[in-house]
Amino acid sequence: MTTLVENPICDYYDHICNQLRASTDHLEQAGDGLFSPRYLPELDQQIKQFFAASSISYSLIDLGLGIETILLNMSRFERTRTTKTNPSLLMVARAIEHSRRSGEAVTIVTPSSGNKATALRAAVYRAYELGLASPDTLNIVCVVPADAELKLWDSPLSSDDRLRALNPLVTVETSTRDTVKKMVSSAARRLPSLASKRRLWFTLSLDNYVLADQLRAFLEIDRFAPEVRRWHAHSVSSAFGLIGHSRGWERRWSDAPLRPGYLLVQHLDTPDMVLHLTRGTFDRTQLPQYQPSANGRFKQTDSAHFPTETHRIDECIDTTFYTSAPVTQPEMEGYIARHGGTGIVVSRIECERGYDQVRKALAHTDVRLPDDPGRLREHSLLMAATGARLAHTRGLLEGVGSVVLHNSGSYTDSDFDPVPHRHLTRLHQDQPQALDDLIERTRGRMLG
Repeated sequence: MTTLVENPICDYYDHICNQLRASTDHLEQAGDGLFSPRYLPELDQQIKQFFAASSISYSLIDLGLGIETILLNMSRFERTRTTKTNPSLLMVARAIEHSRRSGEAVTIVTPSSGNKATALRAAVYRAYELGLASPDTLNIVCVVPADAELKLWDSPLSSDDRLRALNPLVTVETSTRDTVKKMVSSAARRLPSLASKRRLWFTLSLDNYVLADQLRAFLEIDRFAPEVRRWHAHSVSSAFGLIGHSRGWERRWSDAPLRPGYLLVQHLDTPDMVLHLTRGTFDRTQLPQYQPSANGRFKQTDSAHFPTETHRIDECIDTTFYTSAPVTQPEMEGYIARHGGTGIVVSRIECERGYDQVRKALAHTDVRLPDDPGRLREHSLLMAATGARLAHTRGLLEGVGSVVLHNSGSYTDSDFDPVPHRHLTRLHQDQPQALDDLIERTRGRMLG
């Protein structure tokens, strides 16, 4: 049975508003000079309709673990199918309220590995549709690594000539995917926030995501609080979602008798959080020693936390997971040290080997996996489910009586059309000035 929570942002709006005020006060005290909208709109019917895209569901499933297993689905919005939807709705709502109060327009600028760009652009267009904003008051520039192009969802922000000009989607040829975040961070330092009547908002702060991700904890506490030792299984790059979840628990029930632990799931391209958890270092030389086998694959038997078999020792299952040496590591490791958890890295071979069992486990939920795993374009859910199954098989869940599986993203090639190549703006990592010029042109178009 699946239980639907139709509008969790509205359900917990007072908590979110209070936390927003606290987080923006903190940012001002930090003195980085970056603009960050401080307020959310009043909850009238129009705003409630805007936030209706925030729905979350949870379902009891049988993943073969022999213990209570709950699917937490935060990827229900049909225009994104990713957990980035709720943070995006809140950010766009903050921009709307800033324009209402100040008369200033806002240009959002964000780096992304794909899903964040899709979610923020969908939220901006939803604001246009509902008459909450217009291109004259709000627009967005998204900067994405070139190898994530096939993850970018087409929409009127791309197909309409005028909206495309005002809301450019920039892809960058880079040597490493995290270069995009560095480029946008550098632009934030170079470009002044205020120019005429249009503000630049660089959405780089972790707090922008914690604000929405703490809803996971609020729902868990109010709807299905743990009665036994519980871990949350989540595919992570920097673990923003679990940072939000852990802070949500701290705010709502800091002295709870049972606080959940975490199972961090990664792939071999960026295994940094698991590597540091298990080896105390980000140094890839500390990965298990893989040996080539006769079938051209690589195998190891030294560590239960890493794939026993893989096609490549630097295998990338999904470009969404791209961060190396994340700054969130100390906070996450501290939480795991206090409340329990561990990490596991999975391979494509392992994901495909257990695919039918995972697909069957989800059959009675509001999430569907395709017959052919090759049709998946977002692998977060499959990776998390595979990680939980392998952790159980390898004895890493000993003493755990409940698992919550986070669906932070799952979609197929039939869920969307990619943005056509001709509708993308292409840059190279050696063109920071070109990025600055594009951002300035984009916000300048509405000033004349």
